[in-house]
Amino acid sequence: MKKLLYLPIEIKHREFLAKLLLSFFAVKKNFYVIIGDKEGIERSTRYFGEGIYFDKSISLNKTQKFKNLREKNIKIVCQDEEAGFNKVNKNHINNFFSKRVTPENLRLIEKFFCWGRFDYTYLKKKYKKFEKKFSLTGSARFDLWNKKFISNIFKNEINEIKHEFGNFILFPTSFGITTLEEKNKRINQGKFLNYITSNNELKYKITEYNNLYSNFLEFVKLIKYISKHLPNQNIIIRPHFAENKNDWKKCFKGFKNVKIINDHDISLWILASKLVIHNGSTTGIQSYYMKKSVLIYSTKFSKKIENTFPNKFGTILGNKKKILDYIKNESEEIFNKKIDRIHLSNTYLSQQIIKKIDSIKVKKNNKYKSLIPLWFNVFFVTRKLRNLFSSKSLNSLNENKTNIRSKNEKIPGGISKIEISEFLKKLEIYFNVPKTIKLRYLGPNCFLIYKR
Repeated sequence: MKKLLYLPIEIKHREFLAKLLLSFFAVKKNFYVIIGDKEGIERSTRYFGEGIYFDKSISLNKTQKFKNLREKNIKIVCQDEEAGFNKVNKNHINNFFSKRVTPENLRLIEKFFCWGRFDYTYLKKKYKKFEKKFSLTGSARFDLWNKKFISNIFKNEINEIKHEFGNFILFPTSFGITTLEEKNKRINQGKFLNYITSNNELKYKITEYNNLYSNFLEFVKLIKYISKHLPNQNIIIRPHFAENKNDWKKCFKGFKNVKIINDHDISLWILASKLVIHNGSTTGIQSYYMKKSVLIYSTKFSKKIENTFPNKFGTILGNKKKILDYIKNESEEIFNKKIDRIHLSNTYLSQQIIKKIDSIKVKKNNKYKSLIPLWFNVFFVTRKLRNLFSSKSLNSLNENKTNIRSKNEKIPGGISKIEISEFLKKLEIYFNVPKTIKLRYLGPNCFLIYKR
């Protein structure tokens, strides 16, 4: 009998490796771990029941979901993947946490893992009644900021990127809006999820999205300017998961030295690049922490965006010509600023998070012994057929309103056994532990990870 941990993945390139790190340390603590996409985890909770569910937020629209999980004797922990530490304006901060952390949902969870001192202090003060539920742990994603760790684990992959693209410039984006159509989709989504509930909120969001779109257009101009003046300089654009990748491709059709790529974890691209240029992206903070030269392109619209904290780390330039000169001269950066809002550590934070999760009392599970993988395939096919014949149902319409990006955009290529297995084997070698981890198929895009 062992504890069972559910690890759902929404955005593969953002969460996959971090969730596998959690899986690795959980298995070493004698957990069973089920990792998969939303559908895979849903059908697994129906079959396995009791366990601990690690969700990506406790936003105001999740109350019924949490109640359903608790009815199955599943306890809930959370770390908000959107974080909130990138916001500086007090109103932006208050608005973010009022939508993403609610008292009703705090009552339903066991623990809320904070990214750093910033959100930990804010939330404990705001929700004094639930202060014991907040844990200052940092994020498993921060383990992927460990330069020594990533350089060792992905040495071959980083060298392959360098070999293919040379000394390239990396543009990690964070606009979210790449067309006026995308802006309208975001507004409709906000209304449906009750993030936009008044005319004042609507006006504010329209202004915010207009600024983000204008900032996007300024970056398109900058990249084209660099591409034209440095035709032998490779440029890699890494679109934010909320953005339409095809919009970027349309903008740079015919630009031979500009590539739009989302393969691999961002850490590999940072280490392989010669320079990172961004505005308002968490990748900018990560790049600075990994001692990579960082340029912040400051436009007349960038001061109006919400996520300005990342712009404190690196060199700020607001002129295309100066940026071009910076690139040509390969200026060196001094990395002496402390990143005080987030909890970074030389130890593995994913391991610390699992220790916190292991302290939660939960009924142990042994249903894996009677597992019939065929049952999960039947469940998957049945669900797909039901959705196919009820495509105009309320549920289908709701799905379209809540998900701007498709499942294939969020989890490109799905989740495969081989990619999980390869990374876990790398970890076993790196940490010099016995190769005891096993995988079992639980239907499409979902796997059970355990120790034999």
